[in-house]
Amino acid sequence: MPNGKSYSEIVGDLQRLLAAFNANAGDLQHLEGSRSSLEGLVSQVQVLSQEQAALTASKQEKTQELRIVVTEGQRLGTVLRFAVKQHYGISAEKL
Repeated sequence: MPNGKSYSEIVGDLQRLLAAFNANAGDLQHLEGSRSSLEGLVSQVQVLSQEQAALTASKQEKTQELRIVVTEGQRLGTVLRFAVKQHYGISAEKL
């Protein structure tokens, strides 16, 4: 991060800058194009941040689901190993 600032600190700085520009729009008409571009970028950052948060939550859900399914698979694998040993006998060559 530039200057050791977090994304939220940078976005907060940019939002305050936009507020100051908006408050002084009459004096800064020559910078309207740049101000408008910055407003669009800040808006895009907010949307991307929300999308990232949703993806993080989704990733956590999928990780939990994966953990559950893998555990169930391990348990069933153990049961099947014992069932095969029971069927053929502990010392069978097929094992």
